[in-house]
Amino acid sequence: MTGKSHFKGKNYYLIAVDIGNTSIHLAVLRGARLIAAEVISSGLKHNDIKKRILSIYRVWLKRYPQINGIMICSVVPALTRKVKTFSQTGCSKTIPVVVIGKDIVPPIKNRYAIPAQVGQDRLVVAFAAKWIYQPPLVVIDLGTATTFDVVSKNGDYLGGLIVPGIELSVKALARNTALLPQVNIRKPKKLIANNTEESILGGLYYGHAEMIKGITRQLKRRISPRTKVILTGGYVGLFKPCLRQNVDYVDHNLIFKGMSLLWKLICTAGFLKDR
Repeated sequence: MTGKSHFKGKNYYLIAVDIGNTSIHLAVLRGARLIAAEVISSGLKHNDIKKRILSIYRVWLKRYPQINGIMICSVVPALTRKVKTFSQTGCSKTIPVVVIGKDIVPPIKNRYAIPAQVGQDRLVVAFAAKWIYQPPLVVIDLGTATTFDVVSKNGDYLGGLIVPGIELSVKALARNTALLPQVNIRKPKKLIANNTEESILGGLYYGHAEMIKGITRQLKRRISPRTKVILTGGYVGLFKPCLRQNVDYVDHNLIFKGMSLLWKLICTAGFLKDR
């Protein structure tokens, strides 16, 4: 089932920037609705990232003059400050740039033993899922890493699990073996492969899918049989067909919905008036 937005009220226009280890995803949000999106590789030189961001902002600010803020969620500290600076450079000084974790913290009780160790992206998707789908729940985020984030029936963030994602696994095999090649990630043609490329794809694809199914079963046993499971992240399209029976909702834009909800809270609370 595809998730539906529960965002209500005034349509705030926001540029949301999600900085990951592989890609920088940028979006224009009207309320919780994504109306424009771009992707930049995180591996580009910083000057090239700056040029791309400034080019994207020029187009968006002209097309959507209602934009009244930029919000950044980052798990790459080396890029966080630079992208904030690029954003401030590319926009009017009247448009505030807010960094999640520094300027605002997702309003969800964090039960991690060392709360500062939790990636802000994990807290944002947990907060968004709690708001939209109601706990208890598990959010599975298929990105560079595959993460499982648990929200208790009381709405607290409990933590979860982190597993190398399929892309990391592909690169690790190619880097650490003499004869196995780098392969392009896709769904394998069949389970029992008769060539090396398909064997790698099959092992990683079906192995990753079964790992997700198994961990999900264990989490539901531990939490509650009624626990909702939400699937999100960059590799949703790849795994959705084989995980359809194991998840309750598929929400491609959950992190952006969380950022939109945070922006609504900021604006409603008047946080930006004196900035």
